[in-house]
Formats: sequence, C-alpha cells, structure tokens
Amino acid sequence: MTCEEAVARLYEYLDRELDPGTRRRVRQHLARCRPCTDKVHFEAYFLAQLRRCLVSERAPASLYRRLEALVAAVRVK
Repeated sequence: MTCEEAVARLYEYLDRELDPGTRRRVRQHLARCRPCTDKVHFEAYFLAQLRRCLVSERAPASLYRRLEALVAAVRVK
C-alpha cells in the first residue's frame, strides 16, 4: 500500500469502517511509514479533541411540550 492509498483511507481506518483485509494493509503500511503514522496520530488526536468540544445539550422539556402541541395543532387542521 502506498502513502497516498493509506491517507485516502485514513478516516475510514480511524472510524473502523474498513474491511479486515484493507485494515490490515493500512496497519502494515503504518508499521513501516513514520510520516503516515504521524498523520494518523495527529488526525486521531484532532478528532478526539473535536468530539470532546462538541458536547450536546438537551433542549428543555418545556420546549418539547410546546413543539408537540404545535405539531398536534397542525395535524388537526
């Protein structure tokens, strides 16, 4: 596997979306290619930090009740 092929599959590799054979080939490439390994580590760190910052918050229950009432009112018409 070339560097270009490994980098093209980088996000699929990090998200564990590759079939076992392709995942093994990417892993073998990373075992012998320091620049690609550095890129994978950087991207993994970046994605982890991004996920950490994207904490979702639930809307208040009162908003859900108001929306449900509006939807019910529209269905009646």
